[in-house]
Amino acid sequence: MRKIAFTWAEYAELEYKMTCIYEEGEVEDLVHFSKPGANGILLISHDILKINVRLGVLLSPFKKTIEQQIVRKIDFLLLD
Repeated sequence: MRKIAFTWAEYAELEYKMTCIYEEGEVEDLVHFSKPGANGILLISHDILKINVRLGVLLSPFKKTIEQQIVRKIDFLLLD
């Protein structure tokens, strides 16, 4: 699962120009990500993957599209 978190952070940096800070822990890893108008955290452990994204006013109308893109990428990484 650690590879998924790291790969997702690289993807977010390249594709969405986000700043990502990766924190490797003993039990779970965290990826803090941000860019103007959006920020959040990805938490991943051996059996949990949780993402929390906060969108600013300008990006909130695109919530469904952004959510679909995130889910699609994470599904792809999980199946890889």
